[in-house]
Amino acid sequence: MVEFTCACCDASDGNEIGVYALPPRGQGAHRPVVMSYDLVECRTCGHVAAHPAPSEVDIHQYYASENFWSAHGVDENFANNGWLDNVTGNASLYERFDRARRQLTLVEEAAVFEKSARIIDLGSGYSPFLYHCRQRGYQNLYALEPSADICRFLEGEGITAYDMLLENFIERTDLPKFDVMVISHTIEHLLRPGEILSGLRRLLSDRGALYIDVPFQDHRRPHHQGLHLQFFSENSMHRLLKGCGYRMGKLEVDRHGLIERMILGALYFAYARFFKGGGGISPSPKIERLHRYLWRPFKRLLGARINIFISSADLRTVASPEPNP
Repeated sequence: MVEFTCACCDASDGNEIGVYALPPRGQGAHRPVVMSYDLVECRTCGHVAAHPAPSEVDIHQYYASENFWSAHGVDENFANNGWLDNVTGNASLYERFDRARRQLTLVEEAAVFEKSARIIDLGSGYSPFLYHCRQRGYQNLYALEPSADICRFLEGEGITAYDMLLENFIERTDLPKFDVMVISHTIEHLLRPGEILSGLRRLLSDRGALYIDVPFQDHRRPHHQGLHLQFFSENSMHRLLKGCGYRMGKLEVDRHGLIERMILGALYFAYARFFKGGGGISPSPKIERLHRYLWRPFKRLLGARINIFISSADLRTVASPEPNP
């Protein structure tokens, strides 16, 4: 038994369940930072977290690496592109773009809001989510993104962009109330997600919607995709949102069928055998062509939700704020 404080239910004891190692080997100029840390599972709610967490030095080194930023479309190859090119410019970005389309559909199905609603993407990158919003006629779009270069780009597209971290954003007193907040593949990177979600609650309108998307227990996957410190289940996500002042609505978890599991198994084998488990996006033009002209049509034909370069299984939910007492 290990003493720690659960990020979701505040329980103080857990069980050691293994090690999270990321990423596996890389090669050449794209070699990623190698890091591993112990995992603890909360004995009360089942939430899994890094314990102890990596050092600030290691975390900074990981996020400063060329491999991380090129995977998000921040390098010289993206400097003069249009918005669509910057959210679809390689295999990794295209999979995020495809995921964002479905995310917006889920938000529209779960909440009622006007085309004039204030919508913010938190941790946006170039924001395929806001791109889809613009395509569907939404007008008041905002982004939070710590990259000044990306913020300048988004502002050129008519997006109000905040160049800062979430920790600074929730302390602001000059912000409007937002009707839709989207925080996708972000809170799994945070040491204290409850502090951020509680701070966002103050900035969400009374009838607003908070959309959360995280990898689903990816510590159980054979290959890890990022510096994740929190590993959510349905129960732990419910406990976290309730403790932060939200009512959890629709929740969806990717469950792969037999054929999808077989395909994933083959992909993982190829990943380890032919690409040395390098992680991130491949710099190979050949791999990019295979993804564009073979994999994407095959995936659409099957109607499968299988990703290669991003999380293969997600947990997503739309929550609403509990009324203030």
